[in-house]
Amino acid sequence: MKLIKLLIALASLLFIGGCFLITKPPNTYRNQIVDFGVCGDWIIVSAGHYEGSGQYFVGDFYRIKKGGGEPERMNLTDDDEFVIAEDWIYYDFWRNTETVASDKGEKTGCYRIRPDGTGKEYLGDTLYRVILYAQDGYLYGEQKVKPKLSGVPVTNLIRCNLDGTEIATLFSGDSLPFTGDSNYIEYADICVSDDCITFTAMVHGLSHDDGWRGHCEFIAQYQTDKHGKNLTLLKELTENEFMEYIALYSKLK
Repeated sequence: MKLIKLLIALASLLFIGGCFLITKPPNTYRNQIVDFGVCGDWIIVSAGHYEGSGQYFVGDFYRIKKGGGEPERMNLTDDDEFVIAEDWIYYDFWRNTETVASDKGEKTGCYRIRPDGTGKEYLGDTLYRVILYAQDGYLYGEQKVKPKLSGVPVTNLIRCNLDGTEIATLFSGDSLPFTGDSNYIEYADICVSDDCITFTAMVHGLSHDDGWRGHCEFIAQYQTDKHGKNLTLLKELTENEFMEYIALYSKLK
Protein backbone atom coordinates (compact mmCIF):
# COMPACT_ATOMS: atom_id res chain seq x y z
CA MET A 1 0.00 0.00 0.00
CA LYS A 2 2.83 2.42 0.84
CA LEU A 3 4.43 1.69 -2.53
CA ILE A 4 1.16 2.44 -4.33
CA LYS A 5 0.76 5.75 -2.47
CA LEU A 6 4.36 6.72 -3.30
CA LEU A 7 3.79 5.93 -6.98
CA ILE A 8 0.67 8.11 -6.95
CA ALA A 9 2.65 10.96 -5.39
CA LEU A 10 5.40 10.64 -7.98
CA ALA A 11 2.80 10.60 -10.76
CA SER A 12 1.42 13.89 -9.45
CA LEU A 13 4.87 15.47 -9.52
CA LEU A 14 5.56 14.17 -13.01
CA PHE A 15 2.28 15.73 -14.10
CA ILE A 16 3.54 19.08 -12.82
CA GLY A 17 6.91 18.67 -14.47
CA GLY A 18 6.09 17.10 -17.77
CA CYS A 19 2.53 17.72 -18.86
CA PHE A 20 1.64 21.33 -18.21
CA LEU A 21 2.30 23.67 -21.12
CA ILE A 22 2.91 27.30 -20.27
CA THR A 23 2.10 29.42 -23.29
CA LYS A 24 3.59 32.86 -23.53
CA PRO A 25 3.22 34.12 -27.13
CA PRO A 26 5.02 33.59 -29.36
CA ASN A 27 6.78 30.82 -27.38
CA THR A 28 5.46 27.68 -25.73
CA TYR A 29 7.41 26.19 -22.83
CA ARG A 30 7.18 22.67 -21.42
CA ASN A 31 7.92 22.30 -17.74
CA GLN A 32 10.37 19.71 -16.54
CA ILE A 33 11.53 18.31 -13.21
CA VAL A 34 14.93 19.85 -12.54
CA ASP A 35 15.72 18.64 -9.02
CA PHE A 36 14.19 15.99 -6.77
CA GLY A 37 14.62 14.57 -3.27
CA VAL A 38 12.95 13.19 -0.16
CA CYS A 39 13.01 15.16 3.11
CA GLY A 40 11.32 13.49 6.06
CA ASP A 41 7.72 12.71 5.13
CA TRP A 42 7.84 14.98 2.07
CA ILE A 43 8.89 14.65 -1.55
CA ILE A 44 10.52 17.89 -2.70
CA VAL A 45 10.84 18.78 -6.37
CA SER A 46 11.96 21.73 -8.48
CA ALA A 47 9.83 22.03 -11.62
CA GLY A 48 9.76 24.66 -14.34
CA HIS A 49 11.43 25.71 -17.57
CA TYR A 50 14.14 28.05 -18.87
CA GLU A 51 13.57 31.22 -20.83
CA GLY A 52 15.56 33.80 -22.79
CA SER A 53 19.14 33.93 -23.96
CA GLY A 54 20.29 33.81 -20.34
CA GLN A 55 18.18 30.70 -19.68
CA TYR A 56 16.54 32.04 -16.54
CA PHE A 57 14.62 29.45 -14.58
CA VAL A 58 10.87 30.07 -14.38
CA GLY A 59 9.33 27.66 -11.90
CA ASP A 60 9.20 26.81 -8.22
CA PHE A 61 9.82 24.20 -5.56
CA TYR A 62 6.91 21.91 -4.76
CA ARG A 63 6.28 19.53 -1.88
CA ILE A 64 3.96 16.56 -1.59
CA LYS A 65 3.41 14.04 1.19
CA LYS A 66 4.93 10.64 0.50
CA GLY A 67 1.55 9.12 1.20
CA GLY A 68 -0.03 11.13 -1.61
CA GLY A 69 -2.04 14.32 -1.91
CA GLU A 70 -1.96 17.55 -3.86
CA PRO A 71 1.42 19.15 -4.61
CA GLU A 72 1.97 22.43 -2.76
CA ARG A 73 3.99 25.32 -4.18
CA MET A 74 6.64 26.50 -1.72
CA ASN A 75 7.41 29.91 -3.34
CA LEU A 76 10.92 30.15 -1.94
CA THR A 77 13.21 31.32 -4.75
CA ASP A 78 13.83 31.59 -8.48
CA ASP A 79 16.80 29.23 -8.21
CA ASP A 80 16.34 25.77 -9.72
CA GLU A 81 18.32 23.58 -7.31
CA PHE A 82 18.33 22.62 -3.65
CA VAL A 83 20.22 20.31 -1.28
CA ILE A 84 18.51 18.10 1.30
CA ALA A 85 20.35 17.28 4.51
CA GLU A 86 18.45 15.21 7.08
CA ASP A 87 15.25 17.24 7.72
CA TRP A 88 16.48 20.50 6.14
CA ILE A 89 16.21 21.95 2.64
CA TYR A 90 19.09 24.25 1.65
CA TYR A 91 18.61 26.73 -1.20
CA ASP A 92 19.81 30.05 -2.59
CA PHE A 93 17.29 32.88 -2.51
CA TRP A 94 17.17 35.32 -5.40
CA ARG A 95 14.53 36.64 -7.81
CA ASN A 96 14.88 37.12 -11.55
CA THR A 97 13.74 40.34 -13.19
CA GLU A 98 10.40 38.93 -14.35
CA THR A 99 9.24 37.80 -10.92
CA VAL A 100 6.84 39.93 -8.92
CA ALA A 101 8.86 41.62 -6.20
CA SER A 102 7.06 40.01 -3.25
CA ASP A 103 10.18 39.47 -1.18
CA LYS A 104 11.36 43.03 -0.64
CA GLY A 105 13.65 43.29 2.33
CA GLU A 106 14.66 39.61 2.26
CA LYS A 107 18.39 39.05 1.90
CA THR A 108 19.65 37.17 -1.11
CA GLY A 109 21.85 34.19 -0.35
CA CYS A 110 21.80 30.80 1.34
CA TYR A 111 18.86 29.67 3.48
CA ARG A 112 17.59 26.48 5.03
CA ILE A 113 14.00 25.55 5.87
CA ARG A 114 12.04 22.55 7.13
CA PRO A 115 9.94 20.73 4.50
CA ASP A 116 6.74 21.85 6.24
CA GLY A 117 7.78 25.49 5.79
CA THR A 118 8.88 26.14 9.38
CA GLY A 119 12.28 27.03 10.83
CA LYS A 120 13.45 29.22 7.96
CA GLU A 121 16.99 30.40 8.67
CA TYR A 122 19.41 32.69 6.81
CA LEU A 123 22.92 31.22 6.52
CA GLY A 124 24.31 33.68 3.98
CA ASP A 125 26.60 35.40 6.48
CA THR A 126 28.53 32.11 6.69
CA LEU A 127 27.72 30.12 3.55
CA TYR A 128 27.68 31.45 0.00
CA ARG A 129 26.25 28.24 -1.43
CA VAL A 130 25.65 24.63 -0.36
CA ILE A 131 26.71 22.12 -3.02
CA LEU A 132 26.52 18.72 -1.39
CA TYR A 133 25.43 16.82 1.71
CA ALA A 134 27.79 13.84 1.94
CA GLN A 135 27.58 10.49 3.65
CA ASP A 136 30.01 11.70 6.34
CA GLY A 137 27.26 13.99 7.70
CA TYR A 138 28.81 17.30 6.60
CA LEU A 139 27.75 19.99 4.16
CA TYR A 140 30.16 20.89 1.37
CA GLY A 141 29.84 24.28 -0.24
CA GLU A 142 31.31 27.73 -0.76
CA GLN A 143 32.24 30.52 1.61
CA LYS A 144 32.68 34.05 0.27
CA VAL A 145 36.20 35.44 0.55
CA LYS A 146 35.86 38.84 -1.14
CA PRO A 147 34.37 40.45 -4.26
CA LYS A 148 36.88 40.27 -7.08
CA LEU A 149 35.49 38.95 -10.37
CA SER A 150 32.99 41.30 -12.03
CA GLY A 151 31.30 41.81 -8.67
CA VAL A 152 30.95 38.06 -8.11
CA PRO A 153 32.63 36.88 -4.90
CA VAL A 154 35.71 34.70 -4.91
CA THR A 155 34.81 31.69 -2.80
CA ASN A 156 36.61 28.94 -0.91
CA LEU A 157 35.49 25.33 -0.98
CA ILE A 158 34.54 24.42 2.58
CA ARG A 159 33.11 21.70 4.80
CA CYS A 160 30.85 22.49 7.77
CA ASN A 161 28.15 21.28 10.13
CA LEU A 162 24.48 21.48 9.15
CA ASP A 163 24.09 24.84 10.91
CA GLY A 164 27.11 26.34 9.12
CA THR A 165 29.46 26.08 12.12
CA GLU A 166 32.92 24.50 12.43
CA ILE A 167 34.03 25.47 8.94
CA ALA A 168 37.05 23.69 7.46
CA THR A 169 38.56 25.36 4.39
CA LEU A 170 39.42 22.68 1.82
CA PHE A 171 40.55 24.89 -1.06
CA SER A 172 41.32 28.59 -1.43
CA GLY A 173 39.66 30.25 -4.42
CA ASP A 174 42.38 32.92 -4.41
CA SER A 175 44.89 30.28 -5.52
CA LEU A 176 43.21 29.90 -8.93
CA PRO A 177 44.63 31.75 -11.96
CA PHE A 178 42.57 34.81 -12.92
CA THR A 179 42.67 37.14 -15.93
CA GLY A 180 40.99 40.42 -16.76
CA ASP A 181 38.11 38.46 -18.31
CA SER A 182 37.56 36.16 -15.32
CA ASN A 183 33.91 36.22 -14.28
CA TYR A 184 33.31 33.59 -11.61
CA ILE A 185 34.61 30.32 -10.19
CA GLU A 186 32.78 27.03 -9.76
CA TYR A 187 33.33 23.82 -7.82
CA ALA A 188 31.88 20.53 -9.06
CA ASP A 189 32.22 16.74 -8.93
CA ILE A 190 32.88 16.69 -5.18
CA CYS A 191 33.56 13.09 -4.14
CA VAL A 192 33.98 12.30 -0.43
CA SER A 193 35.68 9.08 0.63
CA ASP A 194 36.85 7.84 4.03
CA ASP A 195 40.21 9.61 3.91
CA CYS A 196 40.15 12.18 1.09
CA ILE A 197 38.05 14.54 -1.02
CA THR A 198 38.38 15.01 -4.78
CA PHE A 199 36.80 17.88 -6.68
CA THR A 200 36.97 19.99 -9.83
CA ALA A 201 37.61 23.75 -9.76
CA MET A 202 36.82 25.98 -12.74
CA VAL A 203 37.39 29.62 -13.64
CA HIS A 204 34.79 30.97 -16.07
CA GLY A 205 35.44 34.06 -18.16
CA LEU A 206 33.35 36.54 -20.11
CA SER A 207 34.60 38.79 -22.90
CA HIS A 208 33.00 40.99 -25.58
CA ASP A 209 33.37 38.22 -28.16
CA ASP A 210 31.57 35.63 -26.03
CA GLY A 211 27.93 34.68 -26.02
CA TRP A 212 26.07 34.81 -22.72
CA ARG A 213 27.63 31.51 -21.66
CA GLY A 214 31.14 32.95 -21.71
CA HIS A 215 34.16 30.68 -21.82
CA CYS A 216 36.24 28.54 -19.48
CA GLU A 217 39.71 29.85 -18.65
CA PHE A 218 40.91 27.12 -16.32
CA ILE A 219 39.71 23.73 -15.14
CA ALA A 220 41.54 21.26 -12.92
CA GLN A 221 40.91 18.31 -10.64
CA TYR A 222 42.28 18.28 -7.08
CA GLN A 223 42.50 16.03 -4.05
CA THR A 224 42.81 16.98 -0.38
CA ASP A 225 42.30 15.38 2.99
CA LYS A 226 39.24 16.14 5.10
CA HIS A 227 41.03 18.93 6.93
CA GLY A 228 42.06 20.80 3.78
CA LYS A 229 45.68 19.70 4.05
CA ASN A 230 47.92 17.81 1.62
CA LEU A 231 46.29 19.45 -1.40
CA THR A 232 47.32 17.77 -4.66
CA LEU A 233 46.72 18.90 -8.22
CA LEU A 234 45.61 15.70 -9.95
CA LYS A 235 45.18 17.01 -13.47
CA GLU A 236 44.78 20.27 -15.38
CA LEU A 237 42.51 19.64 -18.34
CA THR A 238 43.41 20.57 -21.90
CA GLU A 239 40.92 22.37 -24.16
CA ASN A 240 39.75 19.10 -25.80
CA GLU A 241 39.48 17.34 -22.45
CA PHE A 242 37.55 20.32 -21.13
CA MET A 243 34.99 20.12 -23.97
CA GLU A 244 34.50 16.40 -23.30
CA TYR A 245 34.16 17.13 -19.59
CA ILE A 246 31.55 19.86 -20.17
CA ALA A 247 29.52 17.54 -22.41
CA LEU A 248 29.47 14.88 -19.67
CA TYR A 249 28.93 17.39 -16.84
CA SER A 250 25.92 18.95 -18.64
CA LYS A 251 24.29 15.52 -18.90
CA LEU A 252 24.92 14.82 -15.24
CA LYS A 253 23.40 18.15 -14.21
